[in-house]
Amino acid sequence: MKILIEQEPSGSFGIRNSASTASSGQESMHALFVCICRHLQSKGIIRSVDLLAKELLAREVSGSTVIADHLANPHAQGPFVDECVLFYLRLSRPVPKWDGLHEVSRVLLTLIPQNPSMEDLQYLRDLYRRMGGERVLDLLGTGSITDVRQILTTEGK
Repeated sequence: MKILIEQEPSGSFGIRNSASTASSGQESMHALFVCICRHLQSKGIIRSVDLLAKELLAREVSGSTVIADHLANPHAQGPFVDECVLFYLRLSRPVPKWDGLHEVSRVLLTLIPQNPSMEDLQYLRDLYRRMGGERVLDLLGTGSITDVRQILTTEGK
């Protein structure tokens, strides 16, 4: 399981400009997904920016992944991912009307390969069980990077 936790310096992903100038929530989301996917591809984590960005957008269109105030949890599984990845990004500027209603300033992207290991699946199961608690979701949505790091890297606590 690879865990990446980043705070976007102003404009580093190009999200600030591309997401805020888009005319709809869906266009803003797509711009954000493309920026994130390019970043992940530059780190050798994914194979195809286009395939993953389209997959993430299709998943979002089927139902919002907003799980708490200011927090979205987009996710995808497929052959374009080589290993399980949790990518937490605190945006320098929120995406307004992510799903037509909610402003999102934190993204917890979960990527799963076509055939994940049992160990990775157990880690994700335990993490999502912890995320069922209001306190954990509040910290992921509004807490410090230190809080987030502790939640994502502390197994079973």
